[in-house]
Amino acid sequence: MARAIVVVAVAALSLSACHSPVAEPRTMHFFQEHEAERADVIGKCRQSDRQYQPAEECANALRAQRQVNMDHDAGTGSR
Repeated sequence: MARAIVVVAVAALSLSACHSPVAEPRTMHFFQEHEAERADVIGKCRQSDRQYQPAEECANALRAQRQVNMDHDAGTGSR
């Protein structure tokens, strides 16, 4: 019985190592500089009814889009 517990514990630990680390959400600044990635994330966020993860990345992409729009409207053209 003890041997079975050890086998299960080792298997669980080895399987947990298979998961790739969770990437940090990209920042608003990143999305301001990368138009294609910004558009892709915004599209995913809108299509999946807020199921896209991480939610912080959706917020950062949307804030970046608003900032890009404001810069464009102000005539600064900065991205």
